Amino acid sequence: MKIAHLADQDFVHMGGHRDGDIQFNRLFTGKVNTPGTYEFNLTRFNGPYYTPRHSHNHDQIRFAWQGDYNNSPDQDIPEGWIAYHPEGAEYGPQVVENHPYVLTLQMGGPSGVGFMTYDQVEAAGSALRKSGRFEDGRYIWTDENGVEQSKDSWEAVFHWAKGVDPEYPEARSDRPLLMNPHAYKYLPVEGEPGVSEKLLGVLNERGLALGFLRWDRGANHHVGGHKAPVIIFVMKGAVRVGDDVVKEQGALLVEVGDDVVLEGDADETEAYFIQLPYFYEAPDAY
Repeated sequence: MKIAHLADQDFVHMGGHRDGDIQFNRLFTGKVNTPGTYEFNLTRFNGPYYTPRHSHNHDQIRFAWQGDYNNSPDQDIPEGWIAYHPEGAEYGPQVVENHPYVLTLQMGGPSGVGFMTYDQVEAAGSALRKSGRFEDGRYIWTDENGVEQSKDSWEAVFHWAKGVDPEYPEARSDRPLLMNPHAYKYLPVEGEPGVSEKLLGVLNERGLALGFLRWDRGANHHVGGHKAPVIIFVMKGAVRVGDDVVKEQGALLVEVGDDVVLEGDADETEAYFIQLPYFYEAPDAY
């Protein structure tokens, strides 16, 4: 089990392969170079940010926590809504001109390719700038014949980090899927008086799921026995875990093998949760 609070760490700028100042308050990072590699963070934008139309070979979940977040010319994620980006689904061009705060989870998708971490992206970007430049969402360099070449900047970073060009799984949807949590209802959790759950959905065959939990003061919710980690972000109130208290804007990572009881430590506590996908063929993924 791990606990992290946004207030205890700073935002950092990483990558720089796209245009604009994007920063991350990094809460949890999984094992590197496994099918289950993931990063969970709060993302903020300090001014205009741009990406060309593109897709990824990993999954993404974005929760527009504060402010609307642009995904494509015809698709914004309104404040309070959540977008699921399945691997292979195209989006963009993306122009973020406001200053939203977005809870972001990026992780290996069902294909098992995994996720390239921000540390890997940072290292790749630094290395590539020695022989070229990033501009308008592309990486530009001069080849051995003196001819200028270019490719999508994320694809260039991926190739440097992994040694191969990315392969994209068949798209599962024609665009990211948007969900309005306000339209879903809380239902009581059986056997746990004072606890209710708002399940938004199970999103793929590997068990990726998300939703919200709500506690009355003193109510207990059991989390354990999962084959993949569970991330819980406290939106309001606080939860107690043994001698630890996870306050508002704090997060809890319940890892494989953990068995914990989360007690509501305020008159009303609400949390956002994500059950990460399970890779049965890779028992060391987490």
